[in-house]
Amino acid sequence: GVIIDEVSMLSGEVLELCETISRHARKSDLPWGGMRVVIVGDFAQLPPVKGSFCFENPVWERSNFQVCHLQQNIRVQDNEYLSILNKVRIGLVDCEVTDFLNSRVNLEIDNETTRLFPRREQVSDFNRQKLDALSGGEIRIPSIYYGSDQFVEGLKKSAPVPEELILKIGCLVMIVQNDPGFLYVNGSKGLLREVGSETLLIELENRRLVSLTKTEFNLLNAEGHVMAGVVNFPINLAWATTIHKSQGATLTNLAVDLTRLWEPGQAYVAMSRLRKGNSLHVLGWTPNSFRA
Repeated sequence: GVIIDEVSMLSGEVLELCETISRHARKSDLPWGGMRVVIVGDFAQLPPVKGSFCFENPVWERSNFQVCHLQQNIRVQDNEYLSILNKVRIGLVDCEVTDFLNSRVNLEIDNETTRLFPRREQVSDFNRQKLDALSGGEIRIPSIYYGSDQFVEGLKKSAPVPEELILKIGCLVMIVQNDPGFLYVNGSKGLLREVGSETLLIELENRRLVSLTKTEFNLLNAEGHVMAGVVNFPINLAWATTIHKSQGATLTNLAVDLTRLWEPGQAYVAMSRLRKGNSLHVLGWTPNSFRA
């Protein structure tokens, strides 16, 4: 069988392609070639970057999915905050939501609080500012690319590593891959403690020390052939990240910019990363950023 998570971000065109490939691979005319398919997600969260929602494609009806509506929110442990989130989820900004958001503006923010911004340039600027504030010299590690120019350019936009890692000892980083040994997961954060020629030593938030080696990320064509690749250590600076990259994550504390949002569900995704409302710091907000 197949399990697909964060289905709201999967376009109808991609879902249709997956279903077609499944039928051809299994040599069956049944939907998905007769495979059991489980898809998980919330269509009130972020939509696909390109294309239509997958339920707008005819393949959705052909698949005849049986809907299981989950009733209990496992992440949020604060009933008052859950009430706010349920309104934000459907784009409702009433007096209760307005008063709550205003109460979370202009609060003191400590250095360990993750910042979420809507745009990548805001993330880059903030991470650069925090890196410059650290003492010590910069360590620059360029990414190594291979493949045709056309696909390399595409990989530079989509790969989880930047064209050049710029680090300092003690900087806050996020690991962007899972560990087969379960020492860390995609999204684990920690402080950079040592840099070697072949390894990085990271002290995770749970105080565990892990050693990272360089990783290869690939861009494949429709036949599964590698068209381009990039090699570097699987980390990014982690003082700030985009709202899009945060979907699926659980954060302890959060400061978020809720101005100039353009996607439906963007505000809800940002705010619902937290377990409790008193962990939220609002850098700014506008009512038209709250859309469903």
